[in-house]
Amino acid sequence: MKHKKETIDKMRKSRLLYLSNHEFIAPVLKMTKNQKKKWRQKISENVKKIMKRKDIRKSITKNRKTLYKAWNKGIPTPKAAIRKRLRTIKKHYTKEQIHVWCSKGGAATVISKKSKQSNWKMFSKVENSFLKHLENELKIKIKRQALFIVNNNRRRADGFIEKLNIVIEVDGVYYHNYPFGTEKDKLFNEYCKKNKLKLFRFWDKQIFKNEKRCIAKVVNYINKHYA
Repeated sequence: MKHKKETIDKMRKSRLLYLSNHEFIAPVLKMTKNQKKKWRQKISENVKKIMKRKDIRKSITKNRKTLYKAWNKGIPTPKAAIRKRLRTIKKHYTKEQIHVWCSKGGAATVISKKSKQSNWKMFSKVENSFLKHLENELKIKIKRQALFIVNNNRRRADGFIEKLNIVIEVDGVYYHNYPFGTEKDKLFNEYCKKNKLKLFRFWDKQIFKNEKRCIAKVVNYINKHYA
């Protein structure tokens, strides 16, 4: 399916408006070609000076993922791009192939069996493994991708224990703008406070380092209040 010229122009304009208000990208867009060249030369010279130091080289090799930040950090992907990805997956892969892909790992799409039409949900490997280990210790079923309506908008939580009114969120460092979080996350935090829902947020970084400590927080809370 090809988009019309009008829709493409609207997408471009909305993207430019967002970038023009961005702190780091806005001044670069206003520069001329000669100014951009000088700006790039200065950055390259400063980087060369910094990279000569041995201490910085060692720190970069240890923590590459945390030090290198992507240019599009915090910028939301347009809905049209997400729809296009889902269409291509549906064309080239069957439902059985996608389930096998999910079981092997990787950021994959899971189809819900309840709905007749294919209902696509993003599901990560870290989230799945963490919730499984938590289920084994608590011996309680955790509802995956639970639906909430926040300010007339749909919001899905990673895990939800209905009996105890506990919500569990596993946030990725890249997509959830570590360490500040996104505006949608802040709205959901306020929603949980109003409706008396206990919310546990864990960064995927924390789970990689010490998964047992993250599980212990949830277990200790349940033992105190519901034992």
